[in-house]
Parts: sequence; C-alpha cells; structure tokens
Amino acid sequence: MGVAGSVSSLARKGCPDEGGAYLFLAEDPNNLKTYTPREVMTKYDSFKEKVLANPEVAKEYEAHKAEFEIARALIKARLAANMSQTEVARKMHTSQSQVARLESGTHFPSIQTIHRYAQAINHKISFEIKP
Repeated sequence: MGVAGSVSSLARKGCPDEGGAYLFLAEDPNNLKTYTPREVMTKYDSFKEKVLANPEVAKEYEAHKAEFEIARALIKARLAANMSQTEVARKMHTSQSQVARLESGTHFPSIQTIHRYAQAINHKISFEIKP
C-alpha cells in the first residue's frame, strides 16, 4: 500500500457524527472507540510518525507532501471551527462526500474550491512559497 493509502486510510476510518464526536476504528476492527476531533488529529499524528519511519513510505510521502499538507490544513481549520463535514458541505452547497474527498490528501483542490471551503468555515486563506 502506498503512502496515500497508508496515511489517508486513517482519516477515512474516522466518521463524524452530527454531535461533533468521532467514531474512530481502533487497531482491532471489532473495537470502536469514541474520540474528540482533537484526539483524532493526535492519533493521526502518531500514526503518521510510525508510518513515515518506513523509508519507502517516507519517500512516497515527500512526493505527495503538498497534497497531505493541504488536507491537514483543511481538517485542522474545520476542527477549529467546530464543524462537521456535513455542515461544511451544506455551506459549500455540495455533498459530505465531496468535503471528505477534499480532506483526503489524494488530489490538489483548486484555489477556488479552497476559497469556498474557507468561507464555509469562516476562515481566510493564507499561503507562502518557500525556497
């Protein structure tokens, strides 16, 4: 499995409910646990660190780092806004599955789409180009 499958599979295992809590699939598929959005991101960071210890995965991650950084920024901003994917989708006039796709880290969303997402969560876009 490539890094896109490894890293984004963790995000796909989390399912936001309407109350803002997340059901997160533990290592044992028969054992679901409830975590807050911040706990999910902490688990993601821990998972990412373990996965990137594999040099092959780390190399692939570097090749797709921009997509993952965009996805992480979108998720982090949505969680800071205390909104579910469904709520963001309603404000963007799209589906929850489209918001999940934006947050998957598997493609580059357009600047226009990122702008619509930012407006939906009452945030502004900021980026920089580094040497």
